[in-house]
Amino acid sequence: MSKKLAYVIIAMGITVSAATVFAADEAAAKTDGKTIAERVEALEKGAKKSDWTDKIKVKGDIRARFEHREKDGATDKSRFRGR
Repeated sequence: MSKKLAYVIIAMGITVSAATVFAADEAAAKTDGKTIAERVEALEKGAKKSDWTDKIKVKGDIRARFEHREKDGATDKSRFRGR
């Protein structure tokens, strides 16, 4: 058997295997006749908006600093600070 024929057979096997896996995933994604996307959409429509989320305002800033110190004959120090 030539190398080219062996590569073709391997490629066909991978293609068939992938098609089988994708078909099984699609069948598993349906529950009670609904896909996962349909179920998520139904949950989002039924979700209530909380009042406390309208009252909260987030403001401020984020700061980050990296410091590296080198000393001859001593241990180097590196640190990251955030606030």
